[in-house]
Amino acid sequence: MSWRYRANATLEGLTGYTLTRRVHRRPPPLPKPAPEARRLPDDVVRPPVDPAFDRLLRRPVFLLSSVRSGSTLLRVMLNSHSRIHSPIETHFRRTTVGLTTDPVRQAMTHLGHTHSDIEHIVWDRLLHRELTRSGKPVLVEKTPSNVFAWRRIATCWPDARFVFLLRYPASIVRSWHEADPENRPVAEAVPRTLAYMTYLQEARTHLDGPTVRYEDLVADPEAVLRGLCDHLGVGWEPAMLDYGRQDHGGFVKGIGDWRDKIRSGTVVEARPLPSPAEVPAELREICGLWGYLWPALIRPCPASPTCSPPVLRVFARRSPGAQKVSPMIVGPSRRTFLTGTLATLAVPPVAGTAHAAAALPDRPNVVVVLADDLGWGEIGSQGQRKIRTPFLDRLAEEGVRFEAAYSGAPLCAPSRSALLTGLHAGHGTVRENPEGGQQRSFTEADLTFAELLRLAGYHTACIGKWGFGPEEPDQVSHPNARGFEEFFGYIGHRHAHEYYPDYLWRDGERVRLGRTAYAPDLFRRRAADFIRRRAGSPFLLYYASNLPHSPSVVPGDAGPYENRPWTRANRRHAAQVSRLDADVATLVATLREAGVAGRTLVLFTSDNGPHHEKGVTPELFDSNGPWRGDKRDLYEGGIRVPMIAWSPRLSPRVESTPVAFWDVLPTLADLAGVPAPAGLDGRSFRGLLTGDGAPERDHLVWNRPRKMQAIRHGDWKLIRFAPGIAGAGPRGRVELYDLAADPGERRDLSAERPELAEELLARLDASIGADPRLPYGLAVLGVDGQVMVTLRNGSAVSWRQVEVTLDGRRATGPKSVTLRPGESYTAVFDVGGGLKRARGTQVRARARFRAEGRRHLFRRSETIRP
Repeated sequence: MSWRYRANATLEGLTGYTLTRRVHRRPPPLPKPAPEARRLPDDVVRPPVDPAFDRLLRRPVFLLSSVRSGSTLLRVMLNSHSRIHSPIETHFRRTTVGLTTDPVRQAMTHLGHTHSDIEHIVWDRLLHRELTRSGKPVLVEKTPSNVFAWRRIATCWPDARFVFLLRYPASIVRSWHEADPENRPVAEAVPRTLAYMTYLQEARTHLDGPTVRYEDLVADPEAVLRGLCDHLGVGWEPAMLDYGRQDHGGFVKGIGDWRDKIRSGTVVEARPLPSPAEVPAELREICGLWGYLWPALIRPCPASPTCSPPVLRVFARRSPGAQKVSPMIVGPSRRTFLTGTLATLAVPPVAGTAHAAAALPDRPNVVVVLADDLGWGEIGSQGQRKIRTPFLDRLAEEGVRFEAAYSGAPLCAPSRSALLTGLHAGHGTVRENPEGGQQRSFTEADLTFAELLRLAGYHTACIGKWGFGPEEPDQVSHPNARGFEEFFGYIGHRHAHEYYPDYLWRDGERVRLGRTAYAPDLFRRRAADFIRRRAGSPFLLYYASNLPHSPSVVPGDAGPYENRPWTRANRRHAAQVSRLDADVATLVATLREAGVAGRTLVLFTSDNGPHHEKGVTPELFDSNGPWRGDKRDLYEGGIRVPMIAWSPRLSPRVESTPVAFWDVLPTLADLAGVPAPAGLDGRSFRGLLTGDGAPERDHLVWNRPRKMQAIRHGDWKLIRFAPGIAGAGPRGRVELYDLAADPGERRDLSAERPELAEELLARLDASIGADPRLPYGLAVLGVDGQVMVTLRNGSAVSWRQVEVTLDGRRATGPKSVTLRPGESYTAVFDVGGGLKRARGTQVRARARFRAEGRRHLFRRSETIRP
């Protein structure tokens, strides 16, 4: 027994304690520090040297939004498309690369990579793998925090596309507060969400792409999705609205909305918007920039008797029983913000409301949209309650809505002739519809607004229904001969009744389609392509849709109207009108995408009143509104049509001054800075667009030869029926109405006011006769080895200091010429080699002159022929 044991036993007996030996162990070594993940020196964010080799992902789409803006709802709708993959929030921008050793850092530097270059490669590979796994061709990534990295994302993928999702900022704050698990105060929600909104606005200012509003998305998802599909280059699919039946990955907090309402597959209507008083002061500026508050709410109103009270612009709010207001895609243009205008903040002005005068740019682009047989009351802004037209309603709200706009005639051909030439049907070349006979033609004397603007250097296109002359190329009435560089559509009226045509015309060529394509869809795509191609210079697009003319044909079923208790024709007619609305939305979205919306005027109207053909009953829809009559009638319902002028540069207003189709040509001449032709029946209504006053005129006239005629002078309107027409006796019949007291034209006052009736008849007779115009324009003709360039002054003012050139060469003769109205000047150029050498050669003629204190330049390119 060892002494240690005996000592411990004795100690334990005396004290109860024992001694043990303490083993001194070395402490475990401290963990080695992680390798330092330093960024490479001189890190620069830069685009790929060659995107074709450096990037696998092609044209990715990034949905930029704030938190709590409905991005998950839009994601699952897009992800339900057979060609679009929109995954959960990937937060890819947080994926970084750690270069942990000196050798790897030295190697990357030696190879010429920056740290960001390597991260971009990882980002691209990550998203490309996600897209490849889906089997779809289009990727839409929607992480809200991407707004903080929008510059880097745009640099990483130079071909990236962007879509901006907005929501009323006060609603974003309220939604964030209600969803906050820590139940923090609203005051803390404001700076957190405002950071997202500020960066989102910055991105919208610098990047191209359409804007979608959450309020629009939940009010009319189909219209918004159709616009987005057009933007993304894919066809709309009904399955996008049935998103609840499809697998969209997990709904997890932090990478998407985790609430049951998303899983339900049912779009929940937007809650009422907070009132202006509920908007925190910090949010008022962003509310104004996004178009949710009138500017007076953003900045203090100066002490002035003209200072107007604030007005709130409401998007989804409505009173019980009112029609749902469902604005479509396309919010304020980034160009609008760059120039500091708040053009889309507008509402129709109330009494006493002051607003800044509109200022259209010089030589704006022009898009004229002409519907076919769309009644005055068939859009929501005119009181329609059964047919949805959310985008046209938005245009009417933001632009100038004309309450007393008149077509050129109650029928197609003479109405379109008045629109194109500035002459009413008492003076114009085309005064009647074919009606089973030969289609009327334009002549060399007919100057259209396309010829006028093309002289001024505009690119011009006619897409859709033309309606004049024989179905032949190289004839004087063909659109190409009447000023349109590009034409795609129908030449003839009856051909335009075929929505699935066997062929369409592309300039002078028949394009065979085999009745497989819906023509309005082709027109929409062709028009969008024209806008993109011509965005760099002034252009005129005449978009003459054949919607909603009979027959009532649409692809598939009638969409939201399919289950309505109406006839098949009426259901599809309603669908036609809504398709027209969506087509206009696409055109405006394309203008914004191309960056030219801020310098473009869009004019929307219809060629006459509503039709009642092939089973359509306009009474069901109240298509003519409060007016009497419809298509073919000279009562108000046959000739009063919707007209909306829209541009981000216009102040919104409702205009009651009468305007007519023959006013369009002089208005476009005024906007383009071109001397207006003399002898026109029309007057420029530019002043009505800008708030500078109405044009002076004595009366408006309509003429249906051998049937009926009408004149409006002030509020008085007279209609004369030919014998046997509309129940008239052998001497005909005259009716007189006071439109101010009797807008429905129910009380004929001709017997009570015979003197007034006689006076109006005399004015009417004096207004119908021969074409009063003078020859106008620049003509080029090749004869016997020479090219003759003739400038004709068909305006009402003298043209001074006239200089004519051909391919840059000045003509011999006087250096400066003055042309009085009605005079012409011809310059002769020797082309050498005779006509054979010149045949088929394109020449460029230019004429410079001064008129009314301005310099003008006319241009004409012509191929010399025998």
